[in-house]
Amino acid sequence: MPGFRIFYVDAGSGHITGSQDFNADDDLDAVRQAEDYRTKSAMELWSGTRRIKGWEPIDAPIETPFS
Repeated sequence: MPGFRIFYVDAGSGHITGSQDFNADDDLDAVRQAEDYRTKSAMELWSGTRRIKGWEPIDAPIETPFS
């Protein structure tokens, strides 16, 4: 099973703020699993020196008042 790593990235500075290692059968399985680790931070999925995918930060939901 190949090893994968998610890097959590501060969108403003571009600095890595954390990481998560996990195993997956292939790239597609890794992308699916990475969704389970999703936070509001920007995120990049890597396998060794190969970048698989990046995610933009998730903005806080905008609350809309109902009338």
